[in-house]
Amino acid sequence: MINEAKKAYQTKEFQKTYDHYNNASMILGGMSDFQNYEAAVLFAKIYNQNGEEKYRSISLDFLTLLFFRGNLNKKKVLNQTEFKSFSAEKRWLDIISQI
Repeated sequence: MINEAKKAYQTKEFQKTYDHYNNASMILGGMSDFQNYEAAVLFAKIYNQNGEEKYRSISLDFLTLLFFRGNLNKKKVLNQTEFKSFSAEKRWLDIISQI
């Protein structure tokens, strides 16, 4: 499913990208922490390309999951170029302040 999501992203089929990641995330143990972080970055890229708020929200959902798992590195997240546009977002600020 994740490979299908990446293919859909390459062809700019962003809804399909979401659908595939959503299906993968619904399977218990279906996504590793690395894959969740990769998804957060990918959806931030989509948000940065088209400005649709739902994709920033999806990215933040993946980051929130990783936060609750205790698997976010503050330095890495702050240095991730794709997240720079999140700097004024409340959910982003909440996550960053608690890492």
